[in-house]
Amino acid sequence: MEEVLINKKHTSDLSDEELMAIFKLLKEVNGDEFSVEELSHALGGSHFLAFKEDQLIAHAAVVQRSILLDNKPHKVGYVEAIGVRPEFQHKGVGQAMMQEINQMIDKCYHFGALSPSSESKKLFEEAGWQEMQAPYYEYTLVGIIPSSEECVMTYSGRIALEAKNKLTCDFRERNAW
Repeated sequence: MEEVLINKKHTSDLSDEELMAIFKLLKEVNGDEFSVEELSHALGGSHFLAFKEDQLIAHAAVVQRSILLDNKPHKVGYVEAIGVRPEFQHKGVGQAMMQEINQMIDKCYHFGALSPSSESKKLFEEAGWQEMQAPYYEYTLVGIIPSSEECVMTYSGRIALEAKNKLTCDFRERNAW
């Protein structure tokens, strides 16, 4: 891997300029489907920022969520807003970030969870994450309902997980997972 520096910062320590740089990076990587609302899901937790010289080349965030695992609540490190500039993809940057994310999850949470794109699934599998069996569930204003989410992956962290465990995520607007 090229010489890359990965910094970790809490949302409260990010400047407006850094937040704008993160948004621009994620918009560039994910296209029009990435919105300010999507970025808001990544706020309030830890941000992993990868730099090549002074250029921001990758970002991922870990936010705390409450997720039911077989109807028992757990403190989960949920990975959001992941992106690596195209010219740095498949060069070890994503793996280096995932190593740091996994270490944080091991120390701070019961387990990790995320909803990957089909393009990023291999990265997470290589980092030790496993796909859970659907269906998934979500809290809504009308109670718990089956989710339309196609893929949720987990990282074991402090507890043993099996692909067949039932997962229910907490309530949030748009894109529950």
